[in-house]
Amino acid sequence: MALQENITVRPAQLLEILRVAIRERRRVLIVGSPGIGKTDIVEQAATLENNGLLTTHLVTADPTEAAGLPWPNAEKNEAYFMLFGNLATVCNARTPLVWFLDDFGQASPAVQASFMRPLLDYHTVSGAEIPSCVSIIAATNKRTDRAGVSGVLEPVKSRFDTIVELAPTLDDWI
Repeated sequence: MALQENITVRPAQLLEILRVAIRERRRVLIVGSPGIGKTDIVEQAATLENNGLLTTHLVTADPTEAAGLPWPNAEKNEAYFMLFGNLATVCNARTPLVWFLDDFGQASPAVQASFMRPLLDYHTVSGAEIPSCVSIIAATNKRTDRAGVSGVLEPVKSRFDTIVELAPTLDDWI
């Protein structure tokens, strides 16, 4: 699926896009102002598709959370990456799971870049498998929202199948 960008959708449309993305394991980045329901819609889509939901708040994340901690292997005189936290949960998932990367644009460039590997190669991270039951969705505010967003790195954007902007509507909210 080619990258589709600058698609503006209502909340009801976003819900349907996310449901399809979860079923087909398509990576979606949602862009929108603070407090308009991005997280709630992701939660609804995961629930409707009978998926668990695991949220990583990138604004408070460290680059090691996307690759693991370097750990020595004295017997082989080398190091490997030890999975921990949400990454370990993702790689050990055996039931359908949405890995929701929230506050993406507020994360430091180093944290954003560290998630390029799991976003690009949907199957492996530091030698560990990301099971086929895992879907990845991310959300961010816009720079113009004054929410501490420095933007999403262009190479990171290119790893998403679709980038959509959420535009709230009164009808959908009611």
